[in-house]
Amino acid sequence: FGLSMDFEDLAGNAVVSEHAWKVMPPVGVPDHVTIEGNAPRDAFPTAFVDDRTGVRFLIVESGESAARYLAETEVTCGQWLAMLDAALASPDSADDRAVLTKKKAGFERFNRKSGPVDDPVQPQGRISWESADVVSRCVGYELPTIELWALACRSGMPASAEFGCPEASIDEYAVYGKGSPSAVKQKRPNGGGFYDMHGNLWEWCSDSCVQIGGSYLSRRPELLSIYSRNTVARTTVNEEPYGFRPAMTLERTSD
Repeated sequence: FGLSMDFEDLAGNAVVSEHAWKVMPPVGVPDHVTIEGNAPRDAFPTAFVDDRTGVRFLIVESGESAARYLAETEVTCGQWLAMLDAALASPDSADDRAVLTKKKAGFERFNRKSGPVDDPVQPQGRISWESADVVSRCVGYELPTIELWALACRSGMPASAEFGCPEASIDEYAVYGKGSPSAVKQKRPNGGGFYDMHGNLWEWCSDSCVQIGGSYLSRRPELLSIYSRNTVARTTVNEEPYGFRPAMTLERTSD
C-alpha cells in the first residue's frame, strides 16, 4: 500500500520500524489507458483497456519495478485498423507513414470482401511479422516473447495441463480442424482469462520467425504438442491463419 511507518525512540530520535512498509513509486499509466477496478496508484492493475485501439490487456507477471501484460484475444479486424490509425498518428511512425497508409488501405480492401472493414470480433489474419512488429512498436506495444506467451497460456490452469489446457477439454478451448477462423471469445478462456491461446490463428512472437498456438487449420495432435510452434518467413502476408496478440509493459515512475 506504500505507507511509511516512522517512529521516535525515548530520546526523540527518529527511527524506522523493521516492519515498515516500503514506499513504492506510482505506476506509470499512459493517458489513453483505462484501468479496470480500483487498484491503488502504487499497484500494478490486473487489467486495462487501451482507449485508442480497444485492446484489453491482462497481467501475466509482475516484479517490483515493472509488469508485463498480454492482449486478452487475438487482434480483431477493428482493433488492427485502430492500431494502424494510432500508429499513423504517432510521431514515432514518421519514417513508416507511407508504408502504414498503404497497409491500412490494403487491409480495408481485403476485409470489405468478407464483412465489415472494422469487424469487432473477427480475428485479423494475413498479418506479417514485420507489419505486426512495426505497428505494435509505433503504438507502444510489442510482440510477446515465447516465454511470456507460454506463461499466459499456462496461467490459472492445472499443473498437469502442460500445454495450457486439459487435453480432454481441448474442444472447449480451441478452434481447430475448420475451414475458416471463428470470432474471438467463442471458446472458454483459460484460467488467466485469455481466449484462443490454442487454434484460431497462428500468433507471431518476437523470437525469430516463430508463430505459436496453432490455427483453425491445425489438427488435434498439433495442438497437443507443447505450444505448437511453426517457423515461417517473417514477410508472409498472403496466408489467412497468421495473426498476433500484442504485449505491453507498465513500469513504475522514477519519482
